Amino acid sequence: MNRVGLIGLGTMGGPMASNIVRAGLNLTVFDVRAEPAARLAAEGASVATSPAELARTADVVLLVVVDEAQADAVLVGTPEQPGVLQFAAPGSVVVIHSTIGPQACRRLADLAAARGIDLLDAPISGGPSGARAGSLAVMVGGDEAALARCRFAIEPVGAEIVHVGPVGAGQLAKLANNMVLAITMQAVHEALMLGREAGIDPDLLLQVLGSGAADSWTVRHWRDIGESSRVYPGGADGVAALTHKDLALALAAAQHAGIDVPVTELTSHRLVGPYQAAQAQAARA
Repeated sequence: MNRVGLIGLGTMGGPMASNIVRAGLNLTVFDVRAEPAARLAAEGASVATSPAELARTADVVLLVVVDEAQADAVLVGTPEQPGVLQFAAPGSVVVIHSTIGPQACRRLADLAAARGIDLLDAPISGGPSGARAGSLAVMVGGDEAALARCRFAIEPVGAEIVHVGPVGAGQLAKLANNMVLAITMQAVHEALMLGREAGIDPDLLLQVLGSGAADSWTVRHWRDIGESSRVYPGGADGVAALTHKDLALALAAAQHAGIDVPVTELTSHRLVGPYQAAQAQAARA
């Protein structure tokens, strides 16, 4: 197994693909947009014209799309445009790096298994800067033997690859991660607003927060988070909508487990407006 396919060349998938090419692997990419695919072609990747074509040429397929609907469209497809699972060879491995929830991954894993394909859920954390540096944390759910077979394709993008349990466990680990991230981002935002009201320079306050008990990944990467938000599709509202999507998945998982998560609920509620605006914009498009 040495042929890798990657679908989704957005904020995370694009730099991940670049790192895979730089590692010397045989990479084929697909994206609905021509520009990022052309950029990867210039770096040395092959470009497929459809997910089905990519599946025919890959032993390992990495999926870096936004949500469950996109994952279904790529992996399952339609009668008119069948997806990856219809064309991937038995024994190949599909790795879902997207955050789509544990139930969705279990459903897709069952469909894959029926065709002799292994599916791992392996959501990622570390943001665009981590994707560029190849230092992402990768939380993997699924068969350990399948992970061993495809680890070579994940290592160029992940500094920390942790097998956390069966299919779906990776998603639960990522949702827990994103709960902490979203709540911490809200806390830092409110702290900076309070400091600004008192005339404290935000950079100085970030230095203070990072040197004491309030230190966190969010504090240390606050400026990077802001820069990423500016270039993300939809800007800060787009990032807020994505965060709301992930928190909704976390809330659903907590409800299924009978766990009370009031701070997560409050944080999610504050993101409803941007989420609804992003949904409306998507509907108009």
